[in-house]
Amino acid sequence: MKRAFLVCFIVVALFSSLYAATFKDVPANHWAYEAVDQLTKLGILSGMPDGTFQGNQPLTRYQLAVALYRMLNILNDRISAVEKKLPTSTTSSQQSQQVALPANIDAQLKDISNKILELATADKNINTRIDNLIAQVNSLSSTVQDSSKQLNNLKRDLDDLKALYDALTVKVTEMRGLVSVTPTGQNLNELSKNVDDVRNEVENLKKRLTTLEQTVTSLNQRISSLATTESVTTLSSKVSGVEKNVKDLQDSVNSIRAQLTTLSTIETKISNVERKTSEIDAIKQSVSEVSKLQSAIFADVNSMKSDISKFKSTVDALNNEIVGLKKMDSSLQDEIANLKVEVNDLKVEIINLKQVDSEVKNAISTVERKVEGLEKQIQDVESLKSEVTGVKNNISTLSGDVEALKQKNSQDVKNLKDELAQLKSENDNLKAKVAALETNQTGNISLILSILGVILGGAALWFVIQGQQ
Repeated sequence: MKRAFLVCFIVVALFSSLYAATFKDVPANHWAYEAVDQLTKLGILSGMPDGTFQGNQPLTRYQLAVALYRMLNILNDRISAVEKKLPTSTTSSQQSQQVALPANIDAQLKDISNKILELATADKNINTRIDNLIAQVNSLSSTVQDSSKQLNNLKRDLDDLKALYDALTVKVTEMRGLVSVTPTGQNLNELSKNVDDVRNEVENLKKRLTTLEQTVTSLNQRISSLATTESVTTLSSKVSGVEKNVKDLQDSVNSIRAQLTTLSTIETKISNVERKTSEIDAIKQSVSEVSKLQSAIFADVNSMKSDISKFKSTVDALNNEIVGLKKMDSSLQDEIANLKVEVNDLKVEIINLKQVDSEVKNAISTVERKVEGLEKQIQDVESLKSEVTGVKNNISTLSGDVEALKQKNSQDVKNLKDELAQLKSENDNLKAKVAALETNQTGNISLILSILGVILGGAALWFVIQGQQ
C-alpha cells in the first residue's frame, strides 16, 4: 500500500511539471527536468504523438493507471533481481561468504531523498506563487474598493447636484412669484429689463462694430483711391493754372520786351509785374498749403489704417476666443463621453475582477488540497524509508543467523559422520557375533541380547540427532 502511495506521489509530481528537455517543448533548465528525463528513460512516462510533453495538461485516470502499472513492473523486476542475488543453498564454498545487499539500494535511497528535497523546493515555489497571487488579489481588491468608493462619491455628487438643481428651481419659481408682488420684485423686473437693454445695446454695439469694419474697409478703399485720384487731379489743375500763369507771365514779359521802346507803358508794366509776382507768391503759398493738406491726409489715412489694424486684431482675438470656447466645449463633451466610457469599462472590470477573485479563491483551495495530499505522500515516503531501513537491519541480522546456522550444521555433520563410523564398527562387530552364533548354538540368548542393545543404542543416537537439529 505504501509502495502504491510512493508511486502515486512521484507520478503526480512529475506530471505537474511544465516542461522537460527530453521533449520539444521542454527547456533544459527546468526544475523538473531530471525527474522527467529519468522517468522517460525508464519507460514510466511517455510524450504525446507530436513529440511534446504538454506539462500543463491535466492527468487522466488512464494515464495514471499506465504510469502506475509501469512503475510497479519496474519495482517488481528490481525486487526479483535482488532476491535472485541472495544465496539459497549452503555449500562448502559459501561457508565463509556473507549475504550482501545490492549496491544500488543506497543510490536509490539517495535518489528518493533528492526527489523529496526537490518536491519540498517545488512546494516552497508553489507557496511563493500562492503568496504572490494572494498579494495580487489583495491589490486588485483594494483597487476595486477604491473604484467603488470613487463611483459612490460620483453618485453622491450627482445626487447632490440634482438636489441643488431642484432647490434652485424651487427658489427661482419662488423668486418669480415674488417679482410680481413685492417692490423688490419690481426692482428685479427693472433690473432684468435693464439687463435686457444692456444685452440689446451689446448686440447693437456688435452690429455697429461690424458696420464700422465694413465702413473702415470702404474708407480704406476710398482713401486709397482718393489719395491717388483727387490729389493728383487737384494738383494737376493747380499746376496747369500755375503753368498758365507762367505762360501769361512769359507773354507779359514778351510784351514788356516788345514795348520797352515805349516809355509811357513802363510803369503799368512794372505794376503788372508786381501784381504777377504777388500772384506767383500766392500760388506758391497755395502749393505749400496743398502739400500740407496732402501730408495731413496721409497722416489721417495712416491713423485710420492703424485703427483698422487694431479693430482687426480685436476682432481676430474675439474670433480666436470664440473658436477656443467652441474647442473647449467640444473637448469637454469628448471628455464627458470618455468619462462615461471609462465608467462603463470600470464596471466591466469590476465584474471581471470579481470573477477572477472567485477563480483565484477556487485555485487556492485546489492548491491547498494538493499540498495536503503531497504532505500525506511525503509522510508515507518517510514511513516507507524507515521500513526500508528496518528491512535492511533485519537482513543484516538474518545474515548473521544464517552464518551461525552454517557453522552449527557443519559441526552436526561432522558429529553425524563420527557416529556413523561408530555404528559401522558396531555393525561389523554384530556381523562377527552373528557368524559366531551360527557356529555356536549355545550363544543364541547372548546374541539376541546384544542385538537388542545395538538397536536401543541406534534409537538413542537417532533421538539425540533429532534433538540437536
